[in-house]
Amino acid sequence: MKSFPFAFVILIVTSAINFGCKKSTDETSILGKWTAKGSESHEFYNGSSHYLTTSANANAYVEFKSDGSFFAVSLASFSTGSWSKSDNKITLTANGPTTEVWIIKKLAGSELELYWTDKDLYPTDYVELTAYFGR
Repeated sequence: MKSFPFAFVILIVTSAINFGCKKSTDETSILGKWTAKGSESHEFYNGSSHYLTTSANANAYVEFKSDGSFFAVSLASFSTGSWSKSDNKITLTANGPTTEVWIIKKLAGSELELYWTDKDLYPTDYVELTAYFGR
């Protein structure tokens, strides 16, 4: 299929846990270390849908630093780069450089839910990824 380096790292570092998708009005800061809690991905290719859940590595996390940098780590890989937030979107530019815009579906207390898709990039095949984190 297609290459999406940071999305792949997020997929590796997370596992599936089913949280609601409501937006939060909480002004919780995204700064700091977020431990991977789960992920769900939906891929559509070759005319059919494919759903995937992935188990998280015990020490997998992403950290958003106040200097605008981030660091994501799993058992087998890591990603570094810069981040910026505007409204309910977070833009991640991995060193490489690869830029992805994620939608913040939930940022409340100790919960962070991020959503990414490449639906608008390709005419038929696409990927949707939801990643769940906690403090």
